[in-house]
Amino acid sequence: MSETEAQKRARKDKELAVLAFKDFSQAEGGKIWLRNMLKSSMVMMDTFTGNSTTFFQEGKRAVGLAIAKDLAEASPDVYAEIMKEII
Repeated sequence: MSETEAQKRARKDKELAVLAFKDFSQAEGGKIWLRNMLKSSMVMMDTFTGNSTTFFQEGKRAVGLAIAKDLAEASPDVYAEIMKEII
C-alpha cells in the first residue's frame, strides 16, 4: 500500500519538527528554556494533593511529559542532561 500525499506530508512535517526541536534543544538558550519548563511542569514530582489542585498540576505535568517525550526523541543526550539537573 503506497503513501497518500497527506501521509507523505505528515511524515515530512514530523521529520522537520524533530530536526527543528533538536536544533533548539542543543542551543544554550533552548536548554535553559527546556530545563525551566520541565521543572515548572513538575514532570519529576508527585502531583497528588488530595484536592482539586491535583487536576491543575496533572495538566501541567501532561504538557511537561509531552515536551520530555519530544526531547528524548530529538536529542537523547540533552534529555538525559536536563533530567539529571531537575531531579
